[in-house]
Amino acid sequence: MKAIQTERPTRRETFLRAATVGAALLYWAASSAPASAATGLKLQRKGEVRASSGVVRTLSPSACVPASIACNATVSGALTSDDCPYGDDTYYDAWRFEATAGQHVRIDMAAGWDTWLELYNPSGVKVAFDDDSGGGPDGTNSRIEYDVTVPGTYTIYANSFEAFQTGNYSLQLQCTGGGPPPTCTATTTSLCLNDGRFRVSVTWRVPTQGTSGVGTASPLTSDTGYFWFFSSNNIELVIKVVDGRAFNQHFWVFYGALSDVEYTITVTDTVSGAVKTYMNSQGNLASVADVVAFPGGAPGAAEASASTAATRPPS
Repeated sequence: MKAIQTERPTRRETFLRAATVGAALLYWAASSAPASAATGLKLQRKGEVRASSGVVRTLSPSACVPASIACNATVSGALTSDDCPYGDDTYYDAWRFEATAGQHVRIDMAAGWDTWLELYNPSGVKVAFDDDSGGGPDGTNSRIEYDVTVPGTYTIYANSFEAFQTGNYSLQLQCTGGGPPPTCTATTTSLCLNDGRFRVSVTWRVPTQGTSGVGTASPLTSDTGYFWFFSSNNIELVIKVVDGRAFNQHFWVFYGALSDVEYTITVTDTVSGAVKTYMNSQGNLASVADVVAFPGGAPGAAEASASTAATRPPS
């Protein structure tokens, strides 16, 4: 009996058949794997450093300027290709908020794509992260719940799980418990600068005349104001407090004197309680730039950087 001859498959056909079988096996494994295994694979995609707490990151001075979100508020945002680069081919927005010890915060990020959240404390240390705890139609929204022990400025990263992801999202911040955040109330003798975080007052003295008093405050912008001592049409001192945390993790104090009168400036950080004074002796005419006035940890952006190019700091 003559054997039936079959045509030997080509190398390309063998490869295609093997690929088809392999794909089918992968699909079966993925569909039958438990959720914990699937989560492990996703975190593997992010990398060990990304999916771990205790990481310190520094905001790039190039483009990553954090926005503000208030407790018990919802904001809308969008990841775009010119947003902050995380370093793993994803983009992120940084959102900053003030928290007090004893507060419980819940952060929800929702979008029509796979979201990723991270939370950094005032020192720039990652204290929480999440991929899919927020549920949603596809189970890909993110949620972080965190109990605040250290008061100060916290930073949220609104990020994506997948590389090169862009699109709209919503971010909700809920805060419960704890005391009310410290506030500054402007008066005729005090300024509230840098969005109300810093209280500034001035006392003056003319020893040769035996006179003294308190400077009268006039705000100019959210960061800047001035004081007059003797008459409202005679400005003696201009001062501003700048958030320089994106550059050296400090708030900066600048002041320029239009007087050689003896005076003492007192600046109070209403969040940390830190106080700093600047004394000018009579006969001295000077301007000061203190770029390490108040430590503030990493900015809103305890933030990652793919670029180390220096840019001009705020001044």
